[in-house]
Amino acid sequence: MNDLSPVNIWLDSLQASGYRLTAPRRAIVELLAETDRALGPIEIYDLARTACPGIGLVTVYRTIEKLEELRLLQRVQFAAEGAHIIA
Repeated sequence: MNDLSPVNIWLDSLQASGYRLTAPRRAIVELLAETDRALGPIEIYDLARTACPGIGLVTVYRTIEKLEELRLLQRVQFAAEGAHIIA
């Protein structure tokens, strides 16, 4: 990809790590790259389903995990609310 937007950089990183760029993964990456606040995994799942109705919760967790490994995301812990993800 020639576009150096965060979405494309993240998608390129996933692909280089051996992940297929499926519609659900694209929806998750686009959502996370464009948000300006921390989101919880269930919130990511609910929001991503508007763009990709067939998305699975396991896909959300696996994509978050891989993006963390690639140091594209950071997990933060809120005492009352649990873990949230920030880009």
